[in-house]
Amino acid sequence: MNKEQKQANAKYFKMMLSITNEGGIYTYPHEQEVYTVKGRKFYGTRRGVRVMKGITPKAFHKFICKQ
Repeated sequence: MNKEQKQANAKYFKMMLSITNEGGIYTYPHEQEVYTVKGRKFYGTRRGVRVMKGITPKAFHKFICKQ
């Protein structure tokens, strides 16, 4: 995935964080992963964190945490 694609993903995920309520759930159907939003961060499984970090730039990784 190139830099522009990762930047676009980060923009999309930031939008998802802003519209998902605290304790809400974001589902990534393609990877069959579910994330919970807490404190404007995505919390997911170890695999889920790895998947999301693989498609976003390093600057976005502070918004992704393991449950």
